[in-house]
Amino acid sequence: EEASARARSRLAFLKAFTWVPVLGDRIEEVHLLLDIGFYQGRAGRNLASALGGAVSAPLDDLPPDLAATQVARALQDGVSKLNQVQEDLRTVAELREKLGTTSLGNRYGVLVDRYLPAIQTVAYLSRVSPQAIGHTYVLSRELTAIQTLAEDPLDVFANPQGTSESLANIEAQAIALEIAFAEVRQATQAFGGEELPELESVRDVLDILGPGITVLRHVTAGTRSLVTMTEAMDTSGFCPRSLARWPG
Repeated sequence: EEASARARSRLAFLKAFTWVPVLGDRIEEVHLLLDIGFYQGRAGRNLASALGGAVSAPLDDLPPDLAATQVARALQDGVSKLNQVQEDLRTVAELREKLGTTSLGNRYGVLVDRYLPAIQTVAYLSRVSPQAIGHTYVLSRELTAIQTLAEDPLDVFANPQGTSESLANIEAQAIALEIAFAEVRQATQAFGGEELPELESVRDVLDILGPGITVLRHVTAGTRSLVTMTEAMDTSGFCPRSLARWPG
């Protein structure tokens, strides 16, 4: 954002020469690219600030549902920043369309094409469905906590109750996120593309994320069943927890 702003200021005098054949088109391309850099940079800063503020509070010790609520509430408090993000991203999309398939457009515009839809979706969800961001945060936290089990599956025998609790949290947050995504999708159908041009990107990204969350929920439910079976076997004495301490 800062680098683009400095370059825009220093090269502003070149706009007086956009009438020059060939060179003028190149000048116009450069200014479009600098404008894209500035607005996308500012959008990124404000979005990062809003998201960072949402998770800056001590959330690790909070229960999953309360942590998700805290994140959503913090995003609601930062709605002014998120509104500015939305406006800047719309400007980026308009400038990218103007840049078109020029030499600079083919070289640098493709990066905008690649990442803008995902950024638009995060910004849109943060503004209109902050609870989806909250559930995503908790899902990430719980998945990180349980990742160690993949390194040593015998840990399941050592603490099946704790493992089952983490899996239950993941399943519950995945279900909540599915519901939030469904509500967002339903809401996007109520608007026309002309009113909210970013909604097409939002729907496309939800088409990608939605099935993944569903798979995660089903896999987690299946794993919970396995852990429950392990705990039952341990209680009956058929599969004692001492197995988890076997060498090798």
